[in-house]
Amino acid sequence: MKERNPKGKAKRPQVGIGVLVVRDKKILLSKRLKPYGRNKLALPGGHVEWMETLEECARREVLEETGIKLGKVHNLYTYSEEVNPKAGKHYLTFYLIARMPDDQEPQRTEPKKHGEWGWYDPFNLPKHAWKPTKRLCTGELNGVTD
Repeated sequence: MKERNPKGKAKRPQVGIGVLVVRDKKILLSKRLKPYGRNKLALPGGHVEWMETLEECARREVLEETGIKLGKVHNLYTYSEEVNPKAGKHYLTFYLIARMPDDQEPQRTEPKKHGEWGWYDPFNLPKHAWKPTKRLCTGELNGVTD
Protein backbone atom coordinates (compact mmCIF):
# COMPACT_ATOMS: atom_id res chain seq x y z
CA MET A 1 0.00 0.00 0.00
CA LYS A 2 1.36 3.38 -0.96
CA GLU A 3 1.11 6.01 1.72
CA ARG A 4 0.36 9.52 0.53
CA ASN A 5 1.60 12.87 1.70
CA PRO A 6 -0.83 15.79 2.26
CA LYS A 7 -0.51 16.73 -1.45
CA GLY A 8 -1.57 13.22 -2.51
CA LYS A 9 1.86 12.13 -3.77
CA ALA A 10 3.35 8.79 -2.75
CA LYS A 11 5.71 9.04 0.21
CA ARG A 12 9.34 8.22 -0.47
CA PRO A 13 12.26 7.47 1.85
CA GLN A 14 14.42 10.41 2.88
CA VAL A 15 18.05 10.32 1.67
CA GLY A 16 20.79 11.54 3.94
CA ILE A 17 24.49 11.34 4.71
CA GLY A 18 26.61 10.78 7.77
CA VAL A 19 30.25 11.88 7.86
CA LEU A 20 33.02 10.22 9.80
CA VAL A 21 35.29 13.16 10.56
CA VAL A 22 38.51 11.55 11.81
CA ARG A 23 41.28 12.89 14.05
CA ASP A 24 43.85 10.74 15.87
CA LYS A 25 41.87 7.55 15.13
CA LYS A 26 38.74 9.01 16.74
CA ILE A 27 35.48 10.18 15.16
CA LEU A 28 33.46 13.33 15.80
CA LEU A 29 30.07 12.82 17.46
CA SER A 30 27.47 15.00 19.15
CA LYS A 31 24.35 14.37 21.21
CA ARG A 32 21.22 14.89 19.11
CA LEU A 33 18.73 17.38 20.53
CA LYS A 34 15.99 16.91 17.91
CA PRO A 35 13.08 14.57 18.77
CA TYR A 36 14.14 11.71 16.46
CA GLY A 37 17.20 10.15 18.09
CA ARG A 38 17.14 12.56 21.04
CA ASN A 39 20.19 12.24 23.32
CA LYS A 40 21.93 9.74 21.02
CA LEU A 41 25.50 10.40 19.91
CA ALA A 42 25.51 10.88 16.14
CA LEU A 43 27.79 11.82 13.28
CA PRO A 44 27.47 15.17 11.55
CA GLY A 45 25.19 14.83 8.56
CA GLY A 46 21.76 15.49 7.16
CA HIS A 47 19.47 15.42 4.15
CA VAL A 48 20.75 15.50 0.58
CA GLU A 49 19.33 18.43 -1.36
CA TRP A 50 18.05 18.27 -4.93
CA MET A 51 20.92 17.97 -7.45
CA GLU A 52 23.53 17.89 -4.65
CA THR A 53 26.18 15.16 -4.72
CA LEU A 54 26.87 13.15 -1.58
CA GLU A 55 30.29 14.81 -1.28
CA GLU A 56 28.78 18.29 -1.63
CA CYS A 57 26.17 17.42 0.98
CA ALA A 58 28.86 16.14 3.35
CA ARG A 59 30.86 19.38 3.07
CA ARG A 60 27.75 21.54 3.50
CA GLU A 61 26.34 19.64 6.47
CA VAL A 62 29.66 19.44 8.32
CA LEU A 63 30.19 23.19 7.79
CA GLU A 64 26.63 24.02 8.93
CA GLU A 65 26.77 21.78 12.00
CA THR A 66 30.38 22.20 13.13
CA GLY A 67 31.92 25.17 11.32
CA ILE A 68 34.56 22.81 9.86
CA LYS A 69 35.63 23.32 6.24
CA LEU A 70 36.53 19.84 5.06
CA GLY A 71 39.17 19.07 2.45
CA LYS A 72 38.94 15.79 0.55
CA VAL A 73 35.81 13.73 1.31
CA HIS A 74 35.69 10.02 0.42
CA ASN A 75 32.52 8.05 -0.20
CA LEU A 76 32.56 4.76 1.76
CA TYR A 77 29.88 3.26 -0.53
CA THR A 78 28.13 2.05 2.60
CA TYR A 79 24.59 2.83 3.68
CA SER A 80 22.08 2.17 6.43
CA GLU A 81 18.34 1.83 6.13
CA GLU A 82 16.11 2.87 8.99
CA VAL A 83 12.46 1.89 8.76
CA ASN A 84 10.54 3.10 11.79
CA PRO A 85 6.77 3.02 11.17
CA LYS A 86 6.04 4.04 14.76
CA ALA A 87 7.96 7.30 14.27
CA GLY A 88 6.88 7.65 10.63
CA LYS A 89 10.52 7.62 9.48
CA HIS A 90 12.18 5.88 6.55
CA TYR A 91 15.76 6.89 5.83
CA LEU A 92 18.53 5.74 3.54
CA THR A 93 21.80 7.15 4.87
CA PHE A 94 25.07 7.02 2.94
CA TYR A 95 28.40 7.33 4.76
CA LEU A 96 31.47 9.34 3.87
CA ILE A 97 34.79 9.93 5.61
CA ALA A 98 37.11 12.93 5.85
CA ARG A 99 40.19 13.89 7.83
CA MET A 100 39.77 16.70 10.35
CA PRO A 101 41.77 19.72 9.17
CA ASP A 102 44.66 20.45 11.55
CA ASP A 103 43.91 24.16 11.87
CA GLN A 104 40.22 23.87 12.85
CA GLU A 105 38.13 22.85 15.85
CA PRO A 106 34.46 21.81 15.85
CA GLN A 107 32.03 24.50 17.02
CA ARG A 108 28.50 24.16 18.29
CA THR A 109 26.89 26.11 15.44
CA GLU A 110 23.37 24.64 15.76
CA PRO A 111 22.71 24.57 19.52
CA LYS A 112 19.03 23.63 19.10
CA LYS A 113 19.97 20.52 17.10
CA HIS A 114 23.25 19.30 18.62
CA GLY A 115 25.07 19.19 21.94
CA GLU A 116 28.83 19.66 22.28
CA TRP A 117 31.02 17.88 19.74
CA GLY A 118 33.49 15.32 21.06
CA TRP A 119 35.98 12.73 19.85
CA TYR A 120 35.18 9.04 20.34
CA ASP A 121 36.90 5.73 19.66
CA PRO A 122 34.81 4.18 16.84
CA PHE A 123 35.57 0.68 18.14
CA ASN A 124 34.45 1.44 21.68
CA LEU A 125 31.40 3.69 21.37
CA PRO A 126 29.30 4.60 24.42
CA LYS A 127 25.97 2.82 24.91
CA HIS A 128 24.05 5.98 23.98
CA ALA A 129 25.55 6.15 20.47
CA TRP A 130 22.97 6.17 17.65
CA LYS A 131 22.36 2.61 16.38
CA PRO A 132 23.28 3.34 12.74
CA THR A 133 26.61 4.81 13.92
CA LYS A 134 27.26 1.70 16.02
CA ARG A 135 26.42 -0.57 13.09
CA LEU A 136 28.69 1.42 10.78
CA CYS A 137 31.62 1.12 13.18
CA THR A 138 31.10 -2.61 13.72
CA GLY A 139 30.65 -3.42 10.03
CA GLU A 140 27.00 -4.49 10.35
CA LEU A 141 25.56 -2.20 7.67
CA ASN A 142 24.28 -2.31 4.10
CA GLY A 143 20.57 -2.79 4.46
CA VAL A 144 20.27 -3.75 8.10
CA THR A 145 16.99 -2.45 9.46
CA ASP A 146 16.04 -1.66 13.03
